Amino acid sequence: MYPSPADEQGTKDVKTGLFIGLCFVLFVLLMAYV
Repeated sequence: MYPSPADEQGTKDVKTGLFIGLCFVLFVLLMAYV
């Protein structure tokens, strides 16, 4: 089964969301320690 373009886009959106979430968590931790 090859992923359809729509599935590829969905996966990209999920990865982008996780990346933003990770950056947000790191930022909050940084603020907590400062």
